[in-house]
Amino acid sequence: MGRPVLLLALAALCCVGCPSIAIAQLLSLSWTDNSGGLAAVIIQRAPAITGPYVQIAQVAPGVVSYTDTTVSLGTMYCYRVAAISDAGMSAFSDPACGNPSGGFILAVAKAGSGAGTVTSNPAGIDCGTACAYTYLAGKVVTLTATPSSGSAFSGWSGGGCGGTDTCTLVGNTSVTTTASFVAGGPSSTPPTPASPPALTLTYNGKLRDRVGQGNAALAPDGALDGTLTATLSATGGRTITALRLDSNGPGTWDTSSATEFWALAVAPSLDGAVLNTPDTMAVSFPVADGGSFVLFAADYQNLEFLPGRTLTLTAIFSDGTTAIAETTVP
Repeated sequence: MGRPVLLLALAALCCVGCPSIAIAQLLSLSWTDNSGGLAAVIIQRAPAITGPYVQIAQVAPGVVSYTDTTVSLGTMYCYRVAAISDAGMSAFSDPACGNPSGGFILAVAKAGSGAGTVTSNPAGIDCGTACAYTYLAGKVVTLTATPSSGSAFSGWSGGGCGGTDTCTLVGNTSVTTTASFVAGGPSSTPPTPASPPALTLTYNGKLRDRVGQGNAALAPDGALDGTLTATLSATGGRTITALRLDSNGPGTWDTSSATEFWALAVAPSLDGAVLNTPDTMAVSFPVADGGSFVLFAADYQNLEFLPGRTLTLTAIFSDGTTAIAETTVP
């Protein structure tokens, strides 16, 4: 099995405006296969021609080249190869050494009436203040433009960059690109979204008799009702269009005569006028942020509001949002 003959070359690749395909600094090896394609090849690398050598790869039979992409600019690398098969291993080739070299300067300019920053990945450009950097030849660099509040990024020009997306450059020759910003763009800080509406629920006891037994019974039945106060927390307030109260007694009351549940009466205060529409029991009333309303639910058997019962109120608002509150009978 013949000993391979090794050649070494420094690969210089350049592509401006290419997609983000990593093309790092590299050294390319090739050799003459004296086994007729029957033997694999092991590849060793060392920092000097005298060693120490460490195996970095093994390639399949018939392969006659290898690219080492783990090298650094300005560092010496020496390689040797040997053929290996079931018949054994050949002697190593004579070493071949190489030194990756070269780099390119990437410079960024800013233009326009607006303001913003340009940063790079990998690090180096932060413009800002650092608007030029020297990268290894063949290094992939992606530039990102970020407008300041009150400005907008209008696009790249020069160096193969264009449009308003990120700009990716790969090269070994110096290049300059310009990022343009215009004043009057949208604020880079989005508005803080409003918090969803929330309710708190308090059980007050059995204080009034305002509803009876049935899904449309807006009249006293001779027994005091469970009385509760609900308080809304919602920026700008909300309009309530439906309510439902559940007890783990179990029991359910709501503001619709179309269900089998008993009527849930609603009033702005303990003795205020009931807000339900007669016959349908429907409600539609505004509540300010921090505002309260009072609920009345019949309990002629005295089972639904015993100490320890869990009471859950569900509110539906005119904007389609909902809120749920829970309390325990003391």
